[in-house]
Amino acid sequence: MGFRGEALPSIASVARVTLTTRRTSDLAATRVVIEGSKLISATEVGAPVGTTVEVADLLFNVPARLKFLKGEATEASHITDWMAKVALGHPHLHLRLKHRAVGGQSRTALELPPDRDGFARVQAVLGARIASRMIPIDGEEGGVRVTAFLGAPELAQATARNVQLFVGKRAVRDRGVLHALAMGYGELI
Repeated sequence: MGFRGEALPSIASVARVTLTTRRTSDLAATRVVIEGSKLISATEVGAPVGTTVEVADLLFNVPARLKFLKGEATEASHITDWMAKVALGHPHLHLRLKHRAVGGQSRTALELPPDRDGFARVQAVLGARIASRMIPIDGEEGGVRVTAFLGAPELAQATARNVQLFVGKRAVRDRGVLHALAMGYGELI
């Protein structure tokens, strides 16, 4: 995914992180547990091929930063929105997001199995009602490939808040592209 390695150590310095990873060629997975930059354990475990990153108790060791967090529901919503963007940009990945409440109970906020063409992922993230009113577009010109799921004009909203744009599988926010998209719809919206 073009993941820049400095992000994970930064997260691990202010949270409890468990990383479990196994390559296809490995007989066992490796599980690394870090709490506030401190290595707690690194062990071999049984796990399927792939990587799981669990982040818990964000900012537990930095009370001065902790006070800037909003309520638990608000922060969970921000994380879910970010994961939805990752999911839309990378439909080939299996993504599962669980939110754990203060009491320790967890609920699955997103469960998104891999998808070959991306449309099932759009349905899972945006909902079947909205996805059923979308038109898939795919084309290439001059070496530039564009894949889109365009909403029917009746789905249009006054703001571009729910418009999702990706360049190179990364979510972007660009007024010029948003304006061009709106102009493409013309008087339909």
